[in-house]
Amino acid sequence: MRFTDFLCQELQRKSQDIVSALNLVASIKMELDELRNNGWDDFIQSVRSFCEKHEISMPNMGARHRMGTGRSCQQKDCITVEHYYHMDVFNEVIDYQLGGIKY
Repeated sequence: MRFTDFLCQELQRKSQDIVSALNLVASIKMELDELRNNGWDDFIQSVRSFCEKHEISMPNMGARHRMGTGRSCQQKDCITVEHYYHMDVFNEVIDYQLGGIKY
């Protein structure tokens, strides 16, 4: 969110010219892409640190992720909690942000 917030703030400046704006958009897209491809480990470590600092219990990331009611007949895939948060939450949010940045 800090990338897109920064982008919004910069694009609202009256002194922003079109070339600088396009370069800024391209730069933010590259940073988001880099975050998507290589940012998970740093992100999850910062979440762990935050949880430890504030005495918040974190789920067992290696445990099996259960969807729906948790009945075994409804489980199609056997994925971990970490896989779910990495692929279905972290990457999806970044993909959503990348999809909203057009130039």
